[in-house]
Amino acid sequence: MNREAFDHVFKEVTNANYSVEISEYSEKIFGSWHITLNTAPKRRFVWDGKARWLMVEEETTEMFNGVNKWIDIWIDRHSNSDSIQIGIKFLCSDLA
Repeated sequence: MNREAFDHVFKEVTNANYSVEISEYSEKIFGSWHITLNTAPKRRFVWDGKARWLMVEEETTEMFNGVNKWIDIWIDRHSNSDSIQIGIKFLCSDLA
């Protein structure tokens, strides 16, 4: 994964008329990035560059240390273009 993958996911979700609440890319953290949609419940697409995992997570109402916990709803370790497209489908499924 790289900045190009991050930009691709950002473009796909904004072109699908989803509002992005937070998007961050960090070259310093192994190229890790995340994009959080402003939806209810909130969902985010995460690339963990160190572990080399793609994940889609959903915010829960359960709290830990004063912040909402997130649960994984999809994980993939293949990190290719097909994985990104599948992840986008999980990110946006049932949110319309």
